[in-house]
Amino acid sequence: MAKSKALVLDVGGVLATNYTPRFWESLAEDYKVPHASLMQFRKDVRAEL
Repeated sequence: MAKSKALVLDVGGVLATNYTPRFWESLAEDYKVPHASLMQFRKDVRAEL
């Protein structure tokens, strides 16, 4: 059986309100996304909420 990964974004803060810096670093590493891009995404989403 093949393993798969899932990404769940809790945009409204229902599941978790504050992710640790290590969470964002791991997310960037796992999905090969620049850490700065994730931080900008977080900033943009929070600003609109």
